[in-house]
Amino acid sequence: MTGITQKNFSDLYDKIKQHIENEKKLNPLKRRGLKSSRVSLQDCILLALYYIRHYPTFQVLGNVFGIQESYCHKVYSRYVRIIANVEKLPSRLDLIDNKGKH
Repeated sequence: MTGITQKNFSDLYDKIKQHIENEKKLNPLKRRGLKSSRVSLQDCILLALYYIRHYPTFQVLGNVFGIQESYCHKVYSRYVRIIANVEKLPSRLDLIDNKGKH
């Protein structure tokens, strides 16, 4: 569904989890007021990768993951930036352009 293996997904998950934890340590204000997300970290990553692979509308993607269209776009936007950052890509557009190479 995403174009990457389970091992690669697991490695990406670990990198993203570490990145988020490091950001929270560097900026304690990001921790304030955070509510538990309606979508797990694995699903957030899956949502971003699924969108890059298939380009569904956010309405369809929201239905697949059981969330609102606007929240789906918010999750996608955040996690595609994080994925590009942890994979050391110059921008998120390189992730989209090179989707078959990762």
